[in-house]
Amino acid sequence: MSVLLEIRSVAEALGNPIVVAPAPVMRQTIVMHLPLLHNPNRFGIRVPIGLGMFRQTFRELKSQFSGFNVSALLGWCREDGLWDPCLRVDFGAEMTPDLERFLSWWRELLGKRFHQRSFHMSKSSAVLWVL
Repeated sequence: MSVLLEIRSVAEALGNPIVVAPAPVMRQTIVMHLPLLHNPNRFGIRVPIGLGMFRQTFRELKSQFSGFNVSALLGWCREDGLWDPCLRVDFGAEMTPDLERFLSWWRELLGKRFHQRSFHMSKSSAVLWVL
């Protein structure tokens, strides 16, 4: 921050106003897939997931992140040999060690909440966002 103040002081002393851009922010995009159906039971039947699980998950998203996007998608599951309808949720965040720990814990929780053998959550490589 002192460098920014120093640049402004020099510019004012010279009588030439300059625009100083804020420091770049490195953010990552996190993507997760919320399944709409449980994994097949031993008879191959898939039961829809209750709305309460989605309500809880969206409450958590709203409390932890400033915004997110939701879209529907259809993914292929080779293990079960069938199409898997789900909701894709993506959001951006500045990755910190605390957020890394939270996402790791939350991924495990969501896998249990939605009764999934595996739960998809991924993050992009660091991206320079324009502010």
